[in-house]
Amino acid sequence: MRVPLPGLLRLDRQDLLNDVRERLAEKYPDYKDESEYDATDPAWIILEQSAWLVELLSEQLDRYPYSMVQEFVHMLGGSLNPSLPSIGVALVQPSESGIMEVSESRPSPWRFFTLQSEEFDMIEFASVERSVSLRAASIQSMVEVIAGELFLNGSSKGELGIETQEGWRRGQKASRIFDQEWVRYDLVSANAEDLLETLNLAIEALNDRKIGWLELRAEVNTAESVSVYARINLSQPFAHFHPGGLTDGTDVRGHWGVLDDSNWTPPVEIAHNPTLPLRLRGSRPMPGLRRGTIVIPNVPKNFNTDNLLQRLSMPIPTSVVEAIWVTLTHMDQKLAAYTPSISRGVELQEAREEPSWIGPALDGGSWSDLVNFSEQRFVHVSLQDQGNTDQLRVALVLKSTSEDHLPEVLFYGMDDERLQKTPLRHSVAWRIKLPDPKGGQRMVLVVAYDVKVGSEHNQLLLATGASPLAIFLNALLVINAPAVNDGRQLDVQRNIPEPINLLFDDIINEDVIEHLLRDNIPSDSGKLLKKLPLANFSVSGGADIQDFKGVWIDPTSPSGEGALIRINAPDRYGEQRQLRPGKAVTLNWYRRTDGAFGNVPAGAIQVIEQPPRSKPLILSVHNPLATFFGASRESEIEAIDRMFTSGGVPVLPSDWERLIRVSLGVRARGWMVRCWGHSERSLVSTALWPVHPKDPQLEREQLRLQRAIDNAGPEVLLVVLGPTKGVVDTEDLDWARGVIQGLVRKEQERLPLIKDIIVTRFYPLTQETLQEELSTALPSFALDHMRDGVLKDPQGRRAAAPMGRILLNGALVAQETVSFLSLKEEDSGFLDG
Repeated sequence: MRVPLPGLLRLDRQDLLNDVRERLAEKYPDYKDESEYDATDPAWIILEQSAWLVELLSEQLDRYPYSMVQEFVHMLGGSLNPSLPSIGVALVQPSESGIMEVSESRPSPWRFFTLQSEEFDMIEFASVERSVSLRAASIQSMVEVIAGELFLNGSSKGELGIETQEGWRRGQKASRIFDQEWVRYDLVSANAEDLLETLNLAIEALNDRKIGWLELRAEVNTAESVSVYARINLSQPFAHFHPGGLTDGTDVRGHWGVLDDSNWTPPVEIAHNPTLPLRLRGSRPMPGLRRGTIVIPNVPKNFNTDNLLQRLSMPIPTSVVEAIWVTLTHMDQKLAAYTPSISRGVELQEAREEPSWIGPALDGGSWSDLVNFSEQRFVHVSLQDQGNTDQLRVALVLKSTSEDHLPEVLFYGMDDERLQKTPLRHSVAWRIKLPDPKGGQRMVLVVAYDVKVGSEHNQLLLATGASPLAIFLNALLVINAPAVNDGRQLDVQRNIPEPINLLFDDIINEDVIEHLLRDNIPSDSGKLLKKLPLANFSVSGGADIQDFKGVWIDPTSPSGEGALIRINAPDRYGEQRQLRPGKAVTLNWYRRTDGAFGNVPAGAIQVIEQPPRSKPLILSVHNPLATFFGASRESEIEAIDRMFTSGGVPVLPSDWERLIRVSLGVRARGWMVRCWGHSERSLVSTALWPVHPKDPQLEREQLRLQRAIDNAGPEVLLVVLGPTKGVVDTEDLDWARGVIQGLVRKEQERLPLIKDIIVTRFYPLTQETLQEELSTALPSFALDHMRDGVLKDPQGRRAAAPMGRILLNGALVAQETVSFLSLKEEDSGFLDG
């Protein structure tokens, strides 16, 4: 559809010259006085001639017929923006494992729909990916470890069906799984009965030492083997002082000793029992007057000592497991001749949310490696059958995370008895930003991983230092782009272009995908969208026409007429498919979209249509997050406002600086914003801060930035921004980059002077100098005035000033006088621009 007629285009030359004078006066105050203008200056003569030509040509343009103006604007790339399809994430529940594959020449047999309502018809979605491995699986538990303590922090949405594939982070609750922790020492002897007697005597002797919290027992397994079981019993320490198990209303004392070669005691706290005073709940027991005892003051009368203490959710350290046996051998030296086989585990409780992978992790010695003395989150996944696929699709929902700096995520394979120590291979399938399910203006980042699972594994453990909002299994990237099975056959009559109207108005072609990718869509999802099959027309006696290649199409035809295509006419790239008279073209299928109506809320996609013998057979579908990015086609009024707006067009770097400051708003209040054009970057000597970093990651970032600047042409703008105190963090930098990219896309539709940007951090620098009187105008990017001194940034990096250089990503914002200067050898040096 052509853009409607705008207002008069005539531009007055005097207004143009006045605008030039104002800009000169703003840039160079000496030109404020009109007497400074020299009418014979060649530069001013060229400006006057240019203004006269613009006035003349704009006046002539108003005299052209309306249709010619439309064609002229269309030649410049002016057209209505098409409807854009929405994108989302859908979870599918397969009946069995399999690979969901889609052909280029045929639409996908799996179709996903929303329910029909009184206001809207069913809205259809299709998978973006051509091949996805699906596997029957369910989420068993979600936990986190903070300061070595295990907490339950989430669970699956439900216990049946597709709800088991969707886990959400909930409120934190301490796990009680280590209350049932046990350690077993297996011994082999020719006479098991004699060994049992020796062990019982040693255990009795150890109990006389009044350790209190340690409970030991021995039993015969076979005629040649005996086992010793060790547990932590928190009711046993009070048995000596309170034989009846009830308190007397005064202080409660208990035995709390240590083992040989160890000073460890179980980390405990007073139980959060409502019958206890608030001052006691959650506090630690006090050490008693006698060594090896504890005291809990002023406990209410008749309180059961079995419920007085509760253990922090931490396992017994490996060193303590060894110390238990060493202490037992000290009770009877005959036991020192035995080398036990040690096993560890926990007795699983009935509560479903308690993690069942803890036992294999303890027994295999993997617990300390997994926790690694840092905050970690773990998700346990149960795998049903393997089928014909060895991959599992797992997606994480991350908040306040940069798509370019993903947190480390590891996957470990498991069977019923063992946790594999080596992480499984995995790769990022795609990333997409969708609305936050908890509301707000920020988006969440959904990252999908394809995990290579071994045939011996029936369970999977995910470990990450991040704090995911949710985890999804068998997640698909879907788009509101249903296939239309047209089926009409057209006979080519002539060699000239022949118009054909399709059955729907809003058709998806490559131009629609390009418009969609102008939004903040990650690159890997963009690659999948570019590979999405869009249309297929079969030609008698020739190759098929795929994705409208060699065929002219306008996806924004007048409403109700259907999108217009022309065969035997070149496409947007100038490629033309020659079809001779007599050829038959069958419109097999093409894609359409519902535009803004495709932005459906979470849970709206519930219906699946598939052939009865599809493999894998999908039982149910569900979208856990709302879909986004859908937009209706642009109206005529919106097109006029976009292309013929009365606002100015940013041309100079200073114009872009003002526009960026206004667009960033309150969140970037007080930030330094500096734009560098191609001439500024290429005609002067430049440098980058910081100095050659020793951090490999920072060094790679600096080299990538330098390479990007070197390869940038006149259509690329370098934007440096950040606060004047401190350095902008990664999240704010990514947010600002997205805002500026949106500005560039918007301005590019009017006047594509700037087509791309490079956004990097601004480093505020302080000069340490011996001079007492400093007269430098701040902030200053040019450092040629510095005759002495050292530059320092907020991170403490220091370097000598590069003489005769301009800093691109740093500026002098403060100066301070020091009594002496010191500069280490490794502090000097710059990355040359």
